[in-house]
Amino acid sequence: ENTDFIIDSLQEKEYQIISPIKKREERSAIIHFNTGSLETTEKLYKKLIHANILITLQGENIRVSPSFFTTKEEIKILLDLV
Repeated sequence: ENTDFIIDSLQEKEYQIISPIKKREERSAIIHFNTGSLETTEKLYKKLIHANILITLQGENIRVSPSFFTTKEEIKILLDLV
């Protein structure tokens, strides 16, 4: 459910989602996405890190990995910043 919420929100904001998302059975809780350019993806990454959002930058993509214990409120904070 949290993963779906993040994916839907990122798609609405027109981010490029790299992780498999078309078939639910191919998904995991890990979501890789980018802004379309390395420069703006790195800027967004730094913004999120500065806001104490726990993510990683892997190659040209931001990796989000919500756990079972991640709350909707925490996810909303992330999505408000992107």
